[in-house]
Amino acid sequence: MKKTKEFIEKKWEQKFKALKDKTEFNLKLRQQDYRAKAEVDIDKKLEKYRKKTASYLARKKLEYDRKCKNEIRQSEWKELRTYKLKSKTRNQLLQFALSIAQENAKLRDTDEQGNWVCISCNKKTSWSNWHGWHLFSRMLQWVALRKENINFQCRDCNYTTWPKWSTVMKEITNQVYKKNLIRKYGLDRYLELEEHMQKWFANIDKYSPSYTFLESYIPDLIEENEKLRKTKSFYKPWKNRRKQWESFVLKNPIKW
Repeated sequence: MKKTKEFIEKKWEQKFKALKDKTEFNLKLRQQDYRAKAEVDIDKKLEKYRKKTASYLARKKLEYDRKCKNEIRQSEWKELRTYKLKSKTRNQLLQFALSIAQENAKLRDTDEQGNWVCISCNKKTSWSNWHGWHLFSRMLQWVALRKENINFQCRDCNYTTWPKWSTVMKEITNQVYKKNLIRKYGLDRYLELEEHMQKWFANIDKYSPSYTFLESYIPDLIEENEKLRKTKSFYKPWKNRRKQWESFVLKNPIKW
């Protein structure tokens, strides 16, 4: 029996409705989990999850609509339409690279149990209280990805560097950070960081990471991430960075 246009449209509508129901069920489970663990700022976390879910559903709706139209065309013996996936922008690649570099710093700086010493206050703490803090802001793109620039810092020290805190506390924290950074990596590597930062300020266009550079550099970060993960078992949830990267660089047209 030949599938009618109405039958195909109804089938894809039901698929999308099932997906929507599943996301709403997951939201309720997450809400119960937050309350059971007595999490703080539950409303903010749920709102963030709702926005993420809405974005995901919008993408899936577009995908299902395209698949539905192509199935209708196929039933009418017409040629399938080809839809191209958008290439990621340079900034999207940079943010993806920064997230992997920060995760690598967490895995690199902690022991097998997930404990390490804060670079600013020298207090031993666990990875759950960890922030990957940049001595030179991640906005300074030429040094943002350097290993020496991302180090283990506890939550308390990290908060003191926020704009709302006093300038004096921020300066004290950064001075201790700088002192321990030199002790950890040596004066030469610290001076090299400063030199790179000055070059970036002198010519931002020339020294900002290019799209080509990021395309070649990210696989190295992923390889390092996979090697570090084999030595540590404390960090959850596990993110398949290689699979994420494959979806990032997928540029070939696909038929929906």
